[in-house]
Amino acid sequence: MQPINIAIVRGDSLKKQETQVFEQFDKEKFNITACCGLKNIPSLEGVSLPVKRLRSSADTFVGKNFYKYLFGRYNMLFGLENELRAYDIAHTVELYNYYTLQAVRAKRLNTKLKVVTTVVDNTFGRFEYNYWPRFRMPPAYWREKINGIMQESIRGIDAFLAISSYSAELIRDLGAPQNKITIIPEGFVLPPVKKADGLIKKYGLEGASFYLSISRQVWEKGVYDVLYSWKMYQHSSPKAAQQILVMVGDGPEYANIDRLIKEFNLKANVKHIKTIPYEDLQQLYPHARALLLGSTPTRTWQEQYGYVLAEAIMHGCPVISTISGAIPEVIENAGILVPPANPVAIKDALLTIENAEKYQKLKEHCQQVKEKFSGDLYKERLIKAYFSVV
Repeated sequence: MQPINIAIVRGDSLKKQETQVFEQFDKEKFNITACCGLKNIPSLEGVSLPVKRLRSSADTFVGKNFYKYLFGRYNMLFGLENELRAYDIAHTVELYNYYTLQAVRAKRLNTKLKVVTTVVDNTFGRFEYNYWPRFRMPPAYWREKINGIMQESIRGIDAFLAISSYSAELIRDLGAPQNKITIIPEGFVLPPVKKADGLIKKYGLEGASFYLSISRQVWEKGVYDVLYSWKMYQHSSPKAAQQILVMVGDGPEYANIDRLIKEFNLKANVKHIKTIPYEDLQQLYPHARALLLGSTPTRTWQEQYGYVLAEAIMHGCPVISTISGAIPEVIENAGILVPPANPVAIKDALLTIENAEKYQKLKEHCQQVKEKFSGDLYKERLIKAYFSVV
């Protein structure tokens, strides 16, 4: 039996964390190559899969916006159709990415090609209103183009892999056949946990009980709510003085958050760090008391998955987060859910987990919930999906 040739097509967002799952596939049965743009955003250092780089509309700022705003083409990969002549399966992400439509159209050149698409998006009406900068709503011609791209893709996709029930509902709403939709939560292959004494010292956390908050520093990730809740917590519990919040992430609100930390006199209890290497975070999770994510829905976005939530749970780290998008589905009972945009509720959750019995229950639930994020389970589900179309 010849191995199945699979192209993992990801535009400008191919991630090492994702390739690690595909690296576990049996090489005698699967021949896997990743395709991405020349200017892939995440670092691919350490990726062992073969990677084919193609010119992309997203390689330059001008090209990205020219194709995106005039033609509705997100992440177009030049020459992808010809590249896919040699493959049995093209695995893409998102209906609105133009490379998904390119993969569908490549079936005209390669009649054996099947297209499998993972759908992360879960925001209804995302392209219908308030999406263009300085416009109340996108122009009608643009909405027609992006919807046309998605509808043609839907007609040609052979299997839809929704990462949450929210995503599955969106696919159904857009007209995908129910019998082609499977819900497959993403899984991870995590590095082995090592002694973290050196890392604890590196980040100035010796002898401290610490919490993590990892997100891009933007309003919708709830960074202000997390900081305000931490400020209130300091005034609400005698134990809080011995706790440290480690806020990790960069973005437009970084400087303002930094200013507020100083103005709130929280320098001793908040460490604000732009970036921590992925490998370091994996070693810090098991020692963190909890992970905080204050995600808040906007008119065009809600939390799609919350990968840091899954990683934390896999390491036995409970979560305090909000009811936004797929978050309740991800964390189940391995954490405390609070309303979005409610720092008081986050503060109350911090007080709740001071109770040793309640905290231990959350730790136990982490052990139960983490199985669904297993890299091995994710791999087996992907293999089943691939065999369903070839």
